[in-house]
Amino acid sequence: MAFANWVQFGSVSTTTSTAAITFTSATPAECKVQYGLTSAFGFVTPQDSTFAQTHSASISNLTSNTLYYYRAQCVDQGGKLAYGKMYNFTTKAVIAIQHVVDLSWTASTSLNVLGYNMYRAPTGGSFSKINAAVIASTLYTDQTVLSGAIYDYVCTAVDNLNVESIYSNQITVTVPSP
Repeated sequence: MAFANWVQFGSVSTTTSTAAITFTSATPAECKVQYGLTSAFGFVTPQDSTFAQTHSASISNLTSNTLYYYRAQCVDQGGKLAYGKMYNFTTKAVIAIQHVVDLSWTASTSLNVLGYNMYRAPTGGSFSKINAAVIASTLYTDQTVLSGAIYDYVCTAVDNLNVESIYSNQITVTVPSP
């Protein structure tokens, strides 16, 4: 039997994979929360172990950025079963963390230097130029790194005849994960 006003929902807070639901019942009751991806639900939280009017349910192992439907199912001390109104919540989306590597170096003292080229290699791999045009300053931000990757970097000086110097000293950078 449905007694939608018998159960009043208080709040829902979500993370990317959990939901915490609070609600009250008009009389002391043991309650649980039905939830799922459709109004047919499909999942249920454990039922309260004591009769109370204030209830909370914690749901875990949810999918991020997903709509879920839920309602309370309560039984009072007399055995009367009641269902709350159906509500919904959406879990939070996972925010991708984009790492960058900021590089700086000492300017070349050679004459006619127009700028620099930056080269990157996965540790132990071959170097590839990563800048599209000659870098005019002694600063470069590599925005194409992967979380948890380890990279080696070198730079070269480029003169007015487009001749490159030998590689600079090599540095190794470990990108945080995530």
